[in-house]
Amino acid sequence: MQNKIVIDIAIIVSPRNKNAREKVDTFVEKSVNYLAAGIHYLIIDVLPATRLIDNFVNKILMQIDGGEIPQAKELYTVSFQCLDPKLQLYVEEFNVGDVLPKVPVFLQKEYVIVDLETTYLATLEDLSDSVIPNGN
Repeated sequence: MQNKIVIDIAIIVSPRNKNAREKVDTFVEKSVNYLAAGIHYLIIDVLPATRLIDNFVNKILMQIDGGEIPQAKELYTVSFQCLDPKLQLYVEEFNVGDVLPKVPVFLQKEYVIVDLETTYLATLEDLSDSVIPNGN
């Protein structure tokens, strides 16, 4: 059996990640562990803030080094690039109704750009083709 190496993890935040203190804490803990292991990490958060969490980025950064980033909008993506010994963050903020951003996904020092809007629209089209109309 060949060993496999995880290079990057992409996470789409779900309502469940934000609806209970234990879920918030688990999300943050897993995120910190991925980054500590040198795994590049992309968070896509298209959900509004809740009473428990406004954004995961600052909570993760507080756990790592006590830092925060200024953030004007609730909806965002952040791509963490693990550069020994520091993290580089690439943040894209957006509003409801905006075109979804293009974001870097890191493969060691190289990266690929993922066009979230194009990916979303293609997925929506694929899903609409497979939905059976109600009552038929």
